[in-house]
Formats: sequence, structure tokens, C-alpha cells
Amino acid sequence: GIFATLVSGLQEVGAEMNEKNREKKAHVQKVVKFLRSKDCPAWVEQEVTAWLRFKFDHDRQSSERDDVLESLPPQLQLSMVMHLNGRLINNTWIFGDLEHWESGRLLQELALVTHFEIFNTEDLIASHEINCTRLCIVEDGLISVEEPSGDGSEGRVLTVLKKGDWFGEYGLLGSTSWSLNRGWGDKVEFWAKDKVEIAVLDKNDFIDVLKHFPVEIYQELKRRANYQGTTPAQVEERLFDKMDKATAKWGAMTAKLLAGGHEPRQERDPDGECHDKSVIR
Repeated sequence: GIFATLVSGLQEVGAEMNEKNREKKAHVQKVVKFLRSKDCPAWVEQEVTAWLRFKFDHDRQSSERDDVLESLPPQLQLSMVMHLNGRLINNTWIFGDLEHWESGRLLQELALVTHFEIFNTEDLIASHEINCTRLCIVEDGLISVEEPSGDGSEGRVLTVLKKGDWFGEYGLLGSTSWSLNRGWGDKVEFWAKDKVEIAVLDKNDFIDVLKHFPVEIYQELKRRANYQGTTPAQVEERLFDKMDKATAKWGAMTAKLLAGGHEPRQERDPDGECHDKSVIR
């Protein structure tokens, strides 16, 4: 009856979990045997085995997630991805509660190109020495944001990011700074305090998605960025120039349609650039 079916199902799940645990144990033992053959110290063995167990579990979860997605029809795949990734993106100030009617589809497309990365304890995740080109959202673990000492000693901890926190959002909009409008200073480093998993949206993927959407969405993102406290000096750096060029043609076409088929009116600002006054800003 139903009870027998439930018991049978639980037994299958238990058998599968036992098999995967045996695989993990065998893999760890193989690596431990190698380390001991090379006379590696005990602390190295402990660190390596802890990382292997963490990575094995992460890879297994990723594989299970991929298997589930591949077994679903496209619409259900999208629903699942939105649950897994879309909620993370939607929680950031830059994408949350966008007003444009196409914003829902934008979040769906961004969720599809979001991927996950893992880091071990004391791994360097990001640094001011490397340009910011991605939005990172903490999915698991703790990240220490530090001001480097400059002499090789431990840096000063500015804050600690936990699950649900994010950084690097301005990198999507053209900035190269990891700390813009955060009050962290120009030089910051992001260190894994323990084993960390982050969801990552790369700028190139973001631009590839955004160029297929009305320019008004991009302009709303620009307004949001400026509203969050961008200083005049930072505005003068024209953080959005690269994306402005990518969407200029689209903007001109949209403006022409809004103007009823006529060429949009152009006006020059003090720096000599032409701006389309028919496009919503």
C-alpha cells in the first residue's frame, strides 16, 4: 500500500546517499594517501581534506541541480532558475522592484546567466588591484572586507558580509571600483572567512542581456545608481560611457518611434556632446 511505497522510496534515497558518501570517502582517502606519501604535515592534510569534502558536496549539489533542470521543460526550467538565482538578484538595490514593464523578463534572463563560485578559508575573492567587473552575492559563508596594511601584515577589517549581502554592483554599470559609495575607501580586499559560495553576474553577460531590452530600463538603472549617492566627481568620470555607446543606436531608434517617426531633437550640453531629448531620462 501507500506505506510500503513510502518505505521503498526512503530506502532508495538512503541507498543513493550512502553510495555518494562512499564515493566521497574513497576520493578523500586517495588524496590522503598521496599527501602522506609526500610527507605533508598533518595540518596540511586536515586543510586539504576539509576542502575536498566541501567541494565534493558543492559539486554534487550542482550536479543534482543540473540534472533536475535538464529533466524539466523550458518553462519549468525558467521557474526553477528564478527560484534559485532570481531571488538573489532581485534582493539587490539595483534590480529590486524595477518599474519598467519588461523588468520581470530582464530578471529571468539575468538569472539564467548567473553562476556560482566557491572559495576556501583565507582565499582572496576580490581586490582593488583588479578592476571590478561583476556583481557578487553571498550565498553561503562570511566574507571579510579589509583595508590592506601595505606591509604584508593583516589588514584592518571594515565590515563582514554574510549570506544575502552583495558587492561589485557598480561594476555592471561601468565603474572599476569595488567600494564605490560604500565608505570603504579606494583600497579594499575581500577575504573568505570560512568556506564561501557566491552567486556571480559578470558585466559582459549583463550587457549581452541588457542590449536586447528597451533603453528605458538601462536609464532607470542609471538613475538608481546616481540616487544611491554618486558624487559629482564620479559622475564626471562618466561611469556609464561604455554602455552608453552600446545602447546609443537603440536609444535613437526608440526616440524616433516615440516622436511619431520624426528624427529626435538633439541638444548640446556644455561638454559639447549631443543628447537625445526625446528619450525618457
